[in-house]
Amino acid sequence: MTSALTNPTDLEGLRQALVPLDPDRRLKPLGTKRIVISATAHLEVAATVREALGERNTNAPPVVVILTDKTPIWRAGKRLSALVETSIDRSYEPAPRSHAYYAAIFESYRNIYPGLKSTFHLIAEAAT
Repeated sequence: MTSALTNPTDLEGLRQALVPLDPDRRLKPLGTKRIVISATAHLEVAATVREALGERNTNAPPVVVILTDKTPIWRAGKRLSALVETSIDRSYEPAPRSHAYYAAIFESYRNIYPGLKSTFHLIAEAAT
């Protein structure tokens, strides 16, 4: 990348700096819309995810990728990545059709599990 890229929130500059690194255009664009750098950026993630999901124009299942530092970062005694994940889980309400679909799968599983419980335990014991 070029040393002229000094503002990490300049997404267009970042895209331009990455072009020479992928001359055959083999990498799929991430579609990043913004980068927030602040001590409270983690508080904005859930709203940003909701916004991005609302702008989708596809029926494909949504994919949310959250990049985290290799070194754990802590806020209020909890790992920051866990706080972000929890805030997304709490704020995202699945579409009624998806909710009904997964509820039906869960109900089916709950009905058949008692009969398969001993088999699952045997498989788990054999694997250890």
